[in-house]
This record gives sequence, structure tokens and C-alpha cells, in this order.
Amino acid sequence: MSWSSRKQTMYIGAIGGTLFVLIGIPLFLLLYHPASCTDGKKNQDEAGIDCGGSCQKICSFQIPEPIVKWSRALSVQSNVYNAVAYIENPNVSFGVIQTPYIFRMYDAAGVLISERKGRTFVPPGKVFAIFEPAIDVGERVPERTVFEFTEVLDWKKMATVGDVLSVATFALTNETTSPRLEATIANRSVRPVPDTEIVALIFDTENNTVGFSRTIVEDIPASGSVGIVFTWPKPFLRKSARVEIVPRVIPQQYGY
Repeated sequence: MSWSSRKQTMYIGAIGGTLFVLIGIPLFLLLYHPASCTDGKKNQDEAGIDCGGSCQKICSFQIPEPIVKWSRALSVQSNVYNAVAYIENPNVSFGVIQTPYIFRMYDAAGVLISERKGRTFVPPGKVFAIFEPAIDVGERVPERTVFEFTEVLDWKKMATVGDVLSVATFALTNETTSPRLEATIANRSVRPVPDTEIVALIFDTENNTVGFSRTIVEDIPASGSVGIVFTWPKPFLRKSARVEIVPRVIPQQYGY
């Protein structure tokens, strides 16, 4: 190769190298995205898209879904119903910080007559109740109530919170007029329990719910107790045989 040819080759190579440095490398850095837990792709050691493996997010298919054991609506006054769902989370190490849900009410013909949306949390390894008050159904009567979560649950690893709250005493009175349930909730923890939701469920001899209600307790003192009261404006349709009081402690309030 002549000197002029070599010189031309060197010149072209220098230009190519310069273009690679000025264009190729920035373009590579612009287009290249390292694998991560937020890139919308199944890569690394992930079990699903951006979940499982080294990602903090747990894949929903790796965890059993919460079990909706039953849901029901009961009349509290003309055209107004309360609704409750009784749910079990079998996952002792996983919970959901916040997720949307919906109650749907249908009449005897299967026609949707009312619905109520809300948001809730799912504590790990617990049976809990979700209560919605004062749902207007118009002139129709709900015969069937359906509860469901409306999004894929975003599971988080959580330490199981022990049963720090217990029902120390309870008494149900005035069943034939205006039922009244008084109870004492004890806190066995060395820390106070704030903003606790407590749902009362009343069952008949066939284990069907004949009444339910909810209250919010702002503070239960450490190693102390608090009295709560539930009332109903009219008698239950059937005589009560069993009372269940279900407290729900918000895990993140304790740093668990």
C-alpha cells in the first residue's frame, strides 16, 4: 500500500473513531438501561416482571389470595344497608399496605342495585372484617352481596403482628328493642395502640350474621384497656347465639 493510501486509511479511521466517541458512546448510554426491578421486564433472577428473586416486590402468583369467607348486607333503616365482608389472609409473612375493593349488591333477579368502593389494608396472617356503612339501595331490596378486591394485590413482606388486643369482657343487651353491645378491649402490648378499627359481628344459632357494626378507637393505652359500645336502631331478625369482636391493628403504625 502506498503512503498516500495508508494516509487516507488513517484519516478515515480517525474520523470513524471520532464519530464513535462523539455519537456512538452517548447513543449507547442513552439507549442502554441496566436490568432493574422497575424496568417492566422479566430479567435478572426475577420470578415475574419486576417481582420475586432479588426484587423487594413479591409476585402475586407466589402467594395465596385472601379468602373471602362471606359477605353480607343488612338493613339499618328504610332503603339504607350496612355491608361487611369476613376475610382471611393465610399468608403469615405477607400483607398489603393499601388496596381498593368494591361491594356490589344485587336484587332477587340478579340486577345490580348498588355498589360501594373503598380502600383497605390486609394484615398478615389474620382474619379481619371490612365494613361499609349507610349504603343507599333505593326502593329495591338486596338479596346478594359480593365483595372483591379490584386490583392485583401488591404484597409486602411483613413481620406477623401478635394478638396484642383481646376482648376482655362483653355483654349484649336489649335485643328485643334496640340491641346494645358493650365490650372491653385490652392491650397486652407495652406500647399504646392508636386508631384501631373494631367490628362486632352477631350470629344466630345457624351461624348466620344477624347484626354487625363498627367503631374506631383512637387510643388504647399500653398494658391498659378501653370500653367500647355498639348499638343498633332496631331488633335483630333472629335471636343471637354468638358474638365475635374483630379488632384490626394497622401494622405500619408499630414499625413492624
